[in-house]
Amino acid sequence: MSTRPKGKTAKPAARPTKPPAEPKKSTKSKPAPQEQEPVDDRIERVILGDTVLAIRMPVDLQDADYQAKSTADAKPLWGFLWPSATAMGRLIMQGEDLSGKRIIDLGCGLGVVGIAAALRGATVVSADIRPEAIRLVTHNAARNGAQLTARVVDFHEPPEDLGLFDGILGADILYDDGMLRGVLRFIRRHLAPDGLAILADPMRVLPGGVAGAARLSGLEVSSTVLRPGTVVSGGITLYELWRRRPS
Repeated sequence: MSTRPKGKTAKPAARPTKPPAEPKKSTKSKPAPQEQEPVDDRIERVILGDTVLAIRMPVDLQDADYQAKSTADAKPLWGFLWPSATAMGRLIMQGEDLSGKRIIDLGCGLGVVGIAAALRGATVVSADIRPEAIRLVTHNAARNGAQLTARVVDFHEPPEDLGLFDGILGADILYDDGMLRGVLRFIRRHLAPDGLAILADPMRVLPGGVAGAARLSGLEVSSTVLRPGTVVSGGITLYELWRRRPS
């Protein structure tokens, strides 16, 4: 039995002679996504002698990107541009060539000291306990044409793969109880036999206290007043530490 309706026989639909044209693809390439800087950040010019760095720093440290993660760390001190870091950076830029030297900037904060060392030719590790600081250091190094490695490091419990350094630098990292002991332990563990550690401190610690603690850690120390004054007026003491040589 046929299911066709009576009447004229329906003609089959004509088959297309060509496949339907595909929509043309745009040949324009999409722009690469660019890193967006937080709107509350600002760029600070840091003058290190003849060299001027452009350092990105947070304006609002209560912003979600920079907020302290615990009450024990309620003040994100890494986000300030401390005079000790600027003074040490200036010394580095005016000092000897550092090519072939492996250097760590301990408690790097915004990265001024490590960037200066990298620009003088050193192989630099910029280290801070705060991941927020590491993100900004990476940005600041690239902005200023410096090549370095930035990584999260707690100098009280440093990673096993950190290795030895020809230079250990630290600017204003002795501001809390127990930090001097932790920094000296780090130096004793990670300073190369002929290496030198340099600490810039804004008169927070008495020189006699640093010298006594260093000698108990098997280190020799010398101190120089880099800028007379006090903590309030901007004084800075520079400490140089090295391993005690056998007599």
